[in-house]
Amino acid sequence: MKCRGITGGKFWETIHAMARAPGAMTPPPDISRLTYADLPQVIAIERRAFPTPWSLAMFVLELSKPSGICLGIDDGRGGLSGYLVCSRYADVWHLMNVAVAPE
Repeated sequence: MKCRGITGGKFWETIHAMARAPGAMTPPPDISRLTYADLPQVIAIERRAFPTPWSLAMFVLELSKPSGICLGIDDGRGGLSGYLVCSRYADVWHLMNVAVAPE
């Protein structure tokens, strides 16, 4: 599994171990930080996944926060199959948004 630009110690060690586990049938996905260039794909997934989707401005705000983590999952064809948005407030992390393309 490739995790570009992401650190996180024990969490990523566990993810990597799961990916290498015996019986893993498919190669693990590539995970990377979202960029502003990813937003059209993120918005497309968001609109298909939720009856009340976030606006573009909400995603831009979350991406602009230096303490946040916004990750995308590569679909293997050069696009995204999902994403997550986490924000840190003081000592607590909040999962703000997560979605996988419904198809």
